[in-house]
Amino acid sequence: MLALSWGGVEYAWGSLQIIGMFVFSAIMLVVFLWIEFKSKEPIIPLGIFRDRIVASFITPMMLGVVFGSFISGQLLSRAGGHYRIQGAVGLAIMTFGMWLLSGMTIDTSTGTAIRNMVITGLGLGTTMPLYMLAVQNTVPYHLLGAATSTTTFFRSIGGSVGLAVFGSVMNNRFAAALLPRLPAEIKDMLPAGQLELLTHNPEILMSPDAQHELQNIISQFGDRGAELLPQVMQALRESLSLSIAHVFFYAFIAMGLAFVINLFIKEIPLRRQHSPGSQPPVGKPE
Repeated sequence: MLALSWGGVEYAWGSLQIIGMFVFSAIMLVVFLWIEFKSKEPIIPLGIFRDRIVASFITPMMLGVVFGSFISGQLLSRAGGHYRIQGAVGLAIMTFGMWLLSGMTIDTSTGTAIRNMVITGLGLGTTMPLYMLAVQNTVPYHLLGAATSTTTFFRSIGGSVGLAVFGSVMNNRFAAALLPRLPAEIKDMLPAGQLELLTHNPEILMSPDAQHELQNIISQFGDRGAELLPQVMQALRESLSLSIAHVFFYAFIAMGLAFVINLFIKEIPLRRQHSPGSQPPVGKPE
């Protein structure tokens, strides 16, 4: 990230400093992957990337985030630090990406889904560094550490609250969408506890263990179970798709509000250096 931010600004792209940071990053990536592969308890289990769902969701989004952060950092350095304008552009891109994501269905192609995630990641990457910079550019120098840590803390709180809210929305919409889509025989013959477990477990489609348990439950229908299982799986796919689309739609609304709020941010020219007067006064002995 330092190489991408400093390249062409602080140092030439072909300079020893920039090339050295890229080489160092590549070496450290190889070392990290080797350690994670050998570790019994890795920080990032590399096996999860064998799952096509995980790989297809994480990789395109992160590529957009990295590219957006790179472009945003270059513009901040070269265009005078207009973080309110860049924030509006980034939020507009992210809002558009959320709108595209909210319109996806089970029939959406992989290419379209990847395109929508890249657009959303591009907007996210463009905005991520801006507001931290805005805070750091506003507060006195001696409060820089406190302001930075406070901003990070509230980002964590906001992420936790947002995860809880959107998770609740998805679970509720999943249950409401699944029940009318299930075959009547399933609803009539399954015990209330098993039916409740089925309608409140959107992870069934992503968990082999949960799918195996579902097969065991439906096997009690005998030969009829083989016909009912594909119907239940289709109902699960449709319900999960619908519930995720609702989450992205509410995120689209939230991004629209963030775009409006961003317009009211007071833009202060970026400080290139800190004068001695910005330091806190030295206390006098009593």
